[in-house]
Amino acid sequence: MEVEALEELVVVVEEMAAVQAEGSPEGGGARKYGSGK
Repeated sequence: MEVEALEELVVVVEEMAAVQAEGSPEGGGARKYGSGK
């Protein structure tokens, strides 16, 4: 497995955790994923 892929996974997981902490599962999350890809 590539290091870049693992690092990207970590970022996604951290963003998901942050979104859950904010209590907004759809608001900023979808926008971040859209701009990320």
